[in-house]
Parts: sequence; structure tokens; C-alpha cells
Amino acid sequence: MRSNPRRALSKVDTITDLVLAIFRVHDTLMRRGDELVAPIGLTAARWQVLGAIALAGEPLSVPAIGKAMGLSRQGVQKQVDLLRGEGLLMLRGNPSHQRSPLVALTRDGRAAYERASRIWAVEARLLAREHPLAEFEGARRVVASLITSLDRSRAARRDEGTERQDSPHRASPRRENRARSREDSTTGTDARDEPL
Repeated sequence: MRSNPRRALSKVDTITDLVLAIFRVHDTLMRRGDELVAPIGLTAARWQVLGAIALAGEPLSVPAIGKAMGLSRQGVQKQVDLLRGEGLLMLRGNPSHQRSPLVALTRDGRAAYERASRIWAVEARLLAREHPLAEFEGARRVVASLITSLDRSRAARRDEGTERQDSPHRASPRRENRARSREDSTTGTDARDEPL
């Protein structure tokens, strides 16, 4: 049974429009978050880091914070360093990974997060007036499903990449370097003479 190309294209266009809308919502939320928490000395990015730890209910490593909030490890590390400097976070030893300490809220950090949460609750109540609960629940389910599908796709591509690298037909870097050296010796060129 052949699929209808027009219908498939329409679905692709709809998914693309949704993803673009999510990009715009993310940007708008970050800018609005900056505005909301600026009076208490935070930014949206710092609020996210505090929130990841507070919502987990326990100290987290930098990679775990990044995973929880969809942030890069480098981005999280920058915010952690700034928040530590302000006395809102502290580091603890990580028994399962010595080089990746756990990040914990200080008393001031927890208080800052709770203030930000109270500010957000007012904003959330205003947003809730504009849409029925069923719309929010439906949107949450779709976004959660998209995250799951994208994570599954990334994992599959990563596995495919690993298989290609481990393929017996793929020359190892050492073998490729030896082959290149032999070519250089036969042509009389020196790799050091090549432009960078």
C-alpha cells in the first residue's frame, strides 16, 4: 500500500513548524525568565541550574544538571562557577566519580530558588488564564514524546557511527599515517613542508 506523498509532506511541514515554534518559545522563555528573576539577582540560566538541583532533591554533577535542563556541560560549568562565587552553590565530593564533583545548593541558593519559584507561580497563573488545562497537558505530552523520539534517534545514529568506526574495513589512524608516510617518501615530499 503506497503512502500519500502529499499527506506525508503535510506532516513533515507540521512537525517543522512545531519545532520552529519550540525554538521561539525557548528564546521567549529565556528572555522572560531574565526579566522575572533580575530583581533577585539571577538570570534565567542561573535559575535553571538552581532549579535542576532543587527539583532533583539532591546534589548533582555538572553533566547531570546539563541533562536535566537540556544545557551543555560547558554552559552549566560557567553558571556553576558564577553561582559558587555568589555563595549560592557549593561543591561536594562525588564517590562515584572523583573528577566530577557534586553541586549542592547552599542555604542562600535554596532561598534564591524559592523566591524565583514564587515569582514564576504568579506568571504561570497569568498564562493559565489564556488556555484550558487540556491544551497544556496535550502540549506537554507532545513535547515529551518529541524528546523521547529525538533521544532515540540520536542514540541510533551514535550506535551507527560506532559501528562504522569499528568496521574492519576502516583503516586505523596509525595505518593511515604509515600509508601517508610511504606516499611522502615515494614522492620526495616532506609533510613538514606542507602549508598548515
